[in-house]
Amino acid sequence: MPKQYVGIDIAKSTFAVCVIEESGKVLFQEPRLPQSRPGFERLLQLWEKTPGDALVGMESTSIYQLPLVAFLSEQKIPTVILNPSLVNKFAKLDLRPTKTDKKDARLIAEFLRQRQPSPRSDPGWSEVQLLSRGRERLIVGCSALKVHIHQALSVLFPELEEAGINPSSDGMQRLLQAYPSARRIRQAPTEEVRCAFHAAFRGKGGRNAHFQTEDLLTLAGRSVGITSPAWEDLLVGYFQELCFLEGRRERCEQRLEQAIQQIETQALEIVTSVPGIGQTTACTFLAEVGDIRRFGEAGKLVAFAGLDPSIAQSGTMLHEGKISKRGNKRLRRVLYIMAQGVVRYELGLRRYYLRLRERGKAYNVAIIAVANKLVHMLYAMLIKGVSYVPPKAVSEGITDR
Repeated sequence: MPKQYVGIDIAKSTFAVCVIEESGKVLFQEPRLPQSRPGFERLLQLWEKTPGDALVGMESTSIYQLPLVAFLSEQKIPTVILNPSLVNKFAKLDLRPTKTDKKDARLIAEFLRQRQPSPRSDPGWSEVQLLSRGRERLIVGCSALKVHIHQALSVLFPELEEAGINPSSDGMQRLLQAYPSARRIRQAPTEEVRCAFHAAFRGKGGRNAHFQTEDLLTLAGRSVGITSPAWEDLLVGYFQELCFLEGRRERCEQRLEQAIQQIETQALEIVTSVPGIGQTTACTFLAEVGDIRRFGEAGKLVAFAGLDPSIAQSGTMLHEGKISKRGNKRLRRVLYIMAQGVVRYELGLRRYYLRLRERGKAYNVAIIAVANKLVHMLYAMLIKGVSYVPPKAVSEGITDR
């Protein structure tokens, strides 16, 4: 257990430092050090005055903490990145609502002393989390562009959507960039459209395999889509942006998997060994969890994800309500997605899910309960370093399919 607790309050160009002992006594404070090499070296000089082990903590403040975290990592100094909402709730216990950098640094140090959070053992997990969240932003961007594409086509060629055609497929993207409206298809020579169609799909229709050149020409011929060069230019631009972002997303996913493999090869294999959990969701899960050993028990990981039930107690009344949702929202979301997969393919959790549904539990309630149980399963597997072992089948009319 560390004997000194170092709270650092980060700003854009400065940071404040406070060091306290286990007793809560302040050893020293520095209210304003520059976010620069001299400031970091001054912190090391102060560090040399601190006997014994120490634990450093600072809030996650967008990107401002990254240079100092990297510097401390180079010095092999254990550092905890704290959730600002947790520190804020801890601060509300103080009846004197004064806020200064100096006071915030002291508050963070006191939080470390009382809560004893565990630092990530490998700084590479920060890189993994950065890639995971970058991938998430790219997915959000792709989703927004697909909405814009549907809106543009509802003006230029509404019959495509009515026919159940997926405009975001690779083939339709290539075709609609060449002919971004029903008007452009009608005006082009039939043989030219036919050649462009075959070149776009390259003999593979995918989800649009039933859709042929004659279908396209028929829909374009009776289309009520408007004539608008401006909308056509916008649609082509949306497709170009989507192609770029999807390429970025694929590269980000590759980098994410490689980064996890460099840190913890076995962890990715263990998580993906569970039926229904794919490579992408497993990477996102590990990116948000980091080193599983920093959680002393599965219940702490459940609370970190915000899947623990909220409790209301008054006198002899004790009521467990909905999940707290106080933890990592990204981890909670990916666990929900993972639970939806495992109830289809993992026999034991599928049985559990069906029992809940038979008892009248709503779909979301049952999936969240499965996610909670899945956390306990994954925690035990990762701690023990063992892969998934399927449960023995029983005669309950449930199959592995």
